[in-house]
Amino acid sequence: MSEPVAPPPPAPSGNSARTRLLRHLSPPMVVALVALVFALWQWSDSRREASLLQGDLARRVSELDATGREARLVADQVRNTLRDVESRMGMLEAKLMETQSQRIALESLYQELARNRDEWVLAEVEGILTTAAQQLQLAATCARR
Repeated sequence: MSEPVAPPPPAPSGNSARTRLLRHLSPPMVVALVALVFALWQWSDSRREASLLQGDLARRVSELDATGREARLVADQVRNTLRDVESRMGMLEAKLMETQSQRIALESLYQELARNRDEWVLAEVEGILTTAAQQLQLAATCARR
């Protein structure tokens, strides 16, 4: 009879699990495992970058929002200033019109006074000439007598 073949002695447990795993791994499985690890790393890196981009985008949106609020505030200030300037300009135009009408009235008064003065001077001269003529007539009458 043949002697029974004794099974090989069991290998230490740490090496035997690795050895069994290595025996069951074929090159396509190793490639698949490496591809899986690479894909997980890529996915993790993409998530990290997306998170960074999302944070940067949120920061920029916040900055743009603050800039928009500042721009609206400046626009409101400009509108208020424009209203004030328009109001002041309206008042200045009214004062200008009033000043122009006063100037015209003063010019008219001056013209009238100048005319009256000329007329007064002429009346004075006429009166003096009349008085002189009368004195000459009196003197001539007195001289004839």
